[in-house]
Amino acid sequence: MSSLGFLLVGTSSYLGKNFISLVASQEILFFPQGIVMSFYGIAGLFISCYLWCTILWNVVVVMIFSTEKKG
Repeated sequence: MSSLGFLLVGTSSYLGKNFISLVASQEILFFPQGIVMSFYGIAGLFISCYLWCTILWNVVVVMIFSTEKKG
């Protein structure tokens, strides 16, 4: 969730619109703060997707092996 917030703040600083009401995008310059926040947001989304896929794949593998041992 926080990576999505970073990405929204970076995008709002680029577009000059407030997507998040807690932070005024006019106070955050796109270069360099907006670029860094967008980068952290994208990196965080990739890492969270990787972790969720790893967890789901491990659950599926455990389910497959546990049904093979029973039958």
